[in-house]
Amino acid sequence: MTKAEILQRVQAGLVLAQTLGDTQSFAWRRHIAPALKELESEGRIKRLKVGEWIGYALPDWQMPADEQLAYILGKCRIDRETGCQLWAGATNGRQGPLTYVPGGKPKTSVRRLVWELTTGKQLTRMDVLLPRCGDPACVAFACIKKSKRGQSQKGRKLSLLTRMRQAIGRKQRSHISDDVVKQLRAFEGTNKQAAERFGLTKSAVQGIRSGRNRREYAANGIFTQLIERKAA
Repeated sequence: MTKAEILQRVQAGLVLAQTLGDTQSFAWRRHIAPALKELESEGRIKRLKVGEWIGYALPDWQMPADEQLAYILGKCRIDRETGCQLWAGATNGRQGPLTYVPGGKPKTSVRRLVWELTTGKQLTRMDVLLPRCGDPACVAFACIKKSKRGQSQKGRKLSLLTRMRQAIGRKQRSHISDDVVKQLRAFEGTNKQAAERFGLTKSAVQGIRSGRNRREYAANGIFTQLIERKAA
């Protein structure tokens, strides 16, 4: 198979490597593989991973929506009791089921893809998709619940204990030491002067000095033992 014949087949659509010939044969190593590498180096085709196989397509090729949906659901198994489509591929503890669609972005959320391909609408970064059935592996469109980020906490009053736990978490993740916090609160200049003095941003200084950030919940003795136990 010549270079021109390979390009002609790729121009018609996605081509799997094994359909061009036996990848273990002498003809593949001698003629087909060098032609594919040359076309790739010229930017006329791109190499894709299609499941367990290797494919080739034009640089601007994208898998059609119906084929994407079939590709995704083909990696699911059906729960006999609930009828849910359970993802059998890679899963991230925070993002849930993830997949790679040939020609698309790597590590894409399966639920977002299913929702966008089914509805034809694009989601924003503030949109969150959760399974109605409660199974973290379920990606069935009927089980997808769409909400806004932080909507579950909207209008909810946080207890003093919850605020204290959040303060402990922010304190552990902060790069500002306790000594710097004490010096900031004792500083008599403006927030801008304090930011220049301690090498911090003005907003960080303002948050600490106003008491919004790094609040000391143990100042009046409340939860003192709990904070010490957390720190240990």
